[in-house]
Amino acid sequence: GEVYAFDDSCSHRDFPLSVGELDAETCTVTCEWHGAAFDVRTGAATCAPATRPIRTYPCAVEDGDVWVEVDA
Repeated sequence: GEVYAFDDSCSHRDFPLSVGELDAETCTVTCEWHGAAFDVRTGAATCAPATRPIRTYPCAVEDGDVWVEVDA
């Protein structure tokens, strides 16, 4: 029931996270290339080899639409 928005780039080696695996139970996304994992709620790296977080964005669902707040 929650929506999260984050950069589509692993902070370890700049590989697209959209081809990785999302685990809804742990709220993590795992990079397919080297196995780095991130908490999609906070962006924190949860598994080596990544040590830096990924960027997350505030978002909300209004009238069935997903709104993501990004920098101008």
